[in-house]
Amino acid sequence: SIGILLHLFRGELNFHPKGRLLRTLALLWVAQNFVLGISVFLRNHHYISFHGLAYKRIGVIVFLVLVLIGLITLFRKIRDRLSLFHLVRVNSWALFVMLVALGLVDWDRVIVRHNLHHDNPAEIDIDNYLAMSDRVLPLLYADLDLVERQMRKHRMNAERWVDHLDPVAFRAALDKKRRDLLGRMEAGDVRSWTWGGARTRRELQQMGLAGP
Repeated sequence: SIGILLHLFRGELNFHPKGRLLRTLALLWVAQNFVLGISVFLRNHHYISFHGLAYKRIGVIVFLVLVLIGLITLFRKIRDRLSLFHLVRVNSWALFVMLVALGLVDWDRVIVRHNLHHDNPAEIDIDNYLAMSDRVLPLLYADLDLVERQMRKHRMNAERWVDHLDPVAFRAALDKKRRDLLGRMEAGDVRSWTWGGARTRRELQQMGLAGP
């Protein structure tokens, strides 16, 4: 819809004397699309509240925020007869700020922390915990009781869709990830150092799960 309206309201067509009706209809169309975007946002929120957080669900939120910003700026462009350059500039800044903000957050830890304390433990993807980066190891070790609680709830489901339902096997897989991480860190040098890795090792040391 944005592309169609940009084509209709380009150049001198913004100031066409008989364009009031078309402009009004266009603004209503933009408002309708904004409402649809909000409805998708709410559906995604309900999905997260039932199944927990995941990268694709975060991606949906990011996409919707950018779309809603685009619709707001398009509404202002049509209403106030602003230039295409203004629209591109504002949305480019929105995209830039969004990318910078996304890069400042350790999403693996956010996802695991959120899902460990989720109110619907029977619908959390336990398998995904082991697919996450090594940075989440301290969180999982600290809250193994919550993981076991989620396993118990999953075993009560009529349909089981996760593989890791044995606490002992899960702990063994977690220990293997930890040993592999510490082995790589011992074999590495300053060029392989990362802040996230150093924090993970420090937290494991505080828990007595890594050497000095």
